[in-house]
Amino acid sequence: MFETSTKEVFVTIMYRYGDREGHSYLIGVFESFEDANLAGEKENSWRGGKYDPEIYKCILNADYSESGKFEYELIKALDSESIRRHFWMRMNQYRETIDDEQFYHGA
Repeated sequence: MFETSTKEVFVTIMYRYGDREGHSYLIGVFESFEDANLAGEKENSWRGGKYDPEIYKCILNADYSESGKFEYELIKALDSESIRRHFWMRMNQYRETIDDEQFYHGA
């Protein structure tokens, strides 16, 4: 069994256009928020601004198997601009599947 510590770690997950249900991936686990945030900013730049980071604080080696509840704290959430980009991307995808008359005036 793991020995529970009080060491905090910061987990950075990237989300494409702020979509938590679509393309997402873990880029790392870091000892400080600053390192986790810097990694997220670099990845965002490298991916052309399509992916945005969300950062969680967790306890290293915490075993939640008995309680069934994983405890974490959201330190850096997706910003509203990421969520807006996701919304407009989905609207444009929908619009491409129907004609302008249906899109603007309903079926």
